[in-house]
Amino acid sequence: MNHKDLDVWKLSIDLVTEIYTLTKTFLKEEIHGSSEQLTFLACQLANHLETG
Repeated sequence: MNHKDLDVWKLSIDLVTEIYTLTKTFLKEEIHGSSEQLTFLACQLANHLETG
């Protein structure tokens, strides 16, 4: 079994996708603030689950 078989990892990838979709609707001024933080943290979550 690898990390891609874990339900929590699959959910984290869904979360990353949802956050990227959501942050596309942010105002231009927010792109380098909240948007960057949200996308970074979502990707980090998936990465940490992958690496254990």
